[in-house]
Amino acid sequence: MKVNMDQMMVDFDGDPIKDEKDQPWQLKKLLVSSLCAQLEIDKNVSADAAVKRWKFANRLHDGGEQELTPEEASELRDRLPRCYAVILSGQACEMLKG
Repeated sequence: MKVNMDQMMVDFDGDPIKDEKDQPWQLKKLLVSSLCAQLEIDKNVSADAAVKRWKFANRLHDGGEQELTPEEASELRDRLPRCYAVILSGQACEMLKG
C-alpha cells in the first residue's frame, strides 16, 4: 500500500500538533522514532534485525509517498501505541490502514 509520509498530525480541532521545538508532527517523524525507540519487545533484538529496522527508518525518513508491505504496516501499527499517546498513535495507525 502507498502511504504519504508527509501527512500532518492534527488535534481534535484540526490544528497541527507541534513538538517541543514547535515543529508540526508529520507521520514520518512518528514512524521513524517508533522504529528507533528501544522498547521492551526489542530487548533481545539481533544485529540483523536492528540493521533492517534502521534501513527501514532511513527509507521512511525520506518522506513522500512510500510503498509499505502489509508486514511493515503491521510492525509500525504495533509499535506506535507503545511509543505515543492515543491522539498521535491513533491517527498514525489509521493512516497505515491502507
